[in-house]
Amino acid sequence: MTVYTSTTFFDALAAFYGVVKTALATTSDPWQVFDGDPREGEFNYIAAVLGGADWGDLPAGVGAGSPSFPIDEEYRINARLACWDQTTNQALTRTSIANAYKAIMAGVRADPTLGGILLWSYLGTAEYDQGATDASGSSAQLDVFLDCRARIR
Repeated sequence: MTVYTSTTFFDALAAFYGVVKTALATTSDPWQVFDGDPREGEFNYIAAVLGGADWGDLPAGVGAGSPSFPIDEEYRINARLACWDQTTNQALTRTSIANAYKAIMAGVRADPTLGGILLWSYLGTAEYDQGATDASGSSAQLDVFLDCRARIR
């Protein structure tokens, strides 16, 4: 495991973005993966790795644990999966979201330490929504999070 002196958050964020991008490339849908917020309406299959959203989701910060004792920091990396199509079959977008989540889960399970950055991680879901759209289509959205624990010195 790599030893960090301030925070692992930024390295973990970049690694999780890589996991999401690689995982969604294995699905049959044309996912576009963004490191941050996408511009609205550009794509129909969007995955956005957003980082921490609340104070409780943020890392320990610069100087934590230094100089003489190690400390474990905990934080959450948030991401959003959203897809739209022009059909009235809501099962299509629901299936797309389910397949995307399964692919990301497989990627995290393959390496829950994100290449040795973390002590452990946990992938979960925060909110799911599906329904008809104003444009005679259907949509589905799933907010996911990666809870992380890492050691800093």
